[in-house]
Amino acid sequence: MKQLLKIKIIESDPDYPLLNKVRDVVITGNRNCETLLALINAGKKGITPLERWAAGKRLSHYIYRLRGWGLNIETITESDGGDVTYGRYVLHSTVMVIDPPDIEAA
Repeated sequence: MKQLLKIKIIESDPDYPLLNKVRDVVITGNRNCETLLALINAGKKGITPLERWAAGKRLSHYIYRLRGWGLNIETITESDGGDVTYGRYVLHSTVMVIDPPDIEAA
């Protein structure tokens, strides 16, 4: 498994769409990379801990780490219909993967 992922984060200003800011970022750590790839693959649907691997309870931590690298990730609170609530995470940053990953987003 790959422990780093090279990406470009493209930030655009709605008032000036031709003036994009591009930042090079290196994401480190297997779970951080897997989480970012899962967010990219999920698109506007996003991901939840219930849809992720057995360590889904830690998903919020990986989201926290990705936000630290400057990614815009929205948290939408959802309920299972009972007392349990959880977050659905949606990536809003435009991301270009530079270094093709060796890992699969599960």
